[in-house]
Amino acid sequence: MPRPKSPPLPRSAGKVLPCFLAMAVPGLLFPSPDGLFAQTATRIEADPPSLVMERGTTAELRIRLADAGGRTVEEPVRVVAPRQGLALSGETVTARRVGEYEIVVTTVRPGPGGQPLQLIIPVVVVWPPVVRIEVESPGPLYKGARVKFRATALHGDGTVRPRAEFVWTTSHPARAEVDAFGHVTGKARGPVRVEAAFEGVTGGLSPGVRDFPGASLVLEGGAQTVRTGDVQIFSAVVRDAAGNPIPDAPVEWSHSYVPAPGVMAPPARWKSSGRGGKSGFIAPTSGSSRVWTAGTMRW
Repeated sequence: MPRPKSPPLPRSAGKVLPCFLAMAVPGLLFPSPDGLFAQTATRIEADPPSLVMERGTTAELRIRLADAGGRTVEEPVRVVAPRQGLALSGETVTARRVGEYEIVVTTVRPGPGGQPLQLIIPVVVVWPPVVRIEVESPGPLYKGARVKFRATALHGDGTVRPRAEFVWTTSHPARAEVDAFGHVTGKARGPVRVEAAFEGVTGGLSPGVRDFPGASLVLEGGAQTVRTGDVQIFSAVVRDAAGNPIPDAPVEWSHSYVPAPGVMAPPARWKSSGRGGKSGFIAPTSGSSRVWTAGTMRW
């Protein structure tokens, strides 16, 4: 009688063989003795431990976790910083705004004490150095006139240093004087240089002082009576002895205000374009008023 055949094994039983083979090679399943116990981070290290950066620059910041024996621990961390001042991308820090900030590094898993580890990295962002100062004047400098010079401090990338406080000087104080705010007064005809200095950098302009040719001043525009909220525009026209207009003549504006009887109201608001242009005022917020205006030339 023929020998009966054994029934075929179920399909799933075919996976048993690899398990027995794996058991025959313990190294495939069991780690080495050094890896039987997971490493635990006990501190966070930063390289460098603090940063001083110029605005607009970048720096590399490396974060490392270490255990009690100083060995590196591979573990995720959370890194945050103020967005308005710093930008983080991987290991790169970009300084966006001048100020003092902190980068906070925190582990995701608790440390030995049951709380996540934390490290604070101080970051100071400073201005880049000023490399150039530009000085400008709204127009010619006439004898007896006062004009406002303006200076701009520029960084190497062309950006402007805000709120720079300049030291103003002139090459010939007998010909032109300048105050701490850049107001230059012409005193005598002749060449002169006006300079502004900031953080060891100096810039200047050589306008020279001229004789003022103005002979007359006429105020044009406006109405005798205005209503609350009305805007009035005035023009000051300066002419020389021949009647020719002097468009760049320095004109100073002023006004006075008298409220109507029994009315308590703030004075009119005044806005002037400055040199030889137009000026205007807004009538007080309540009541009627009379407004006098006058343009004053200095020479």
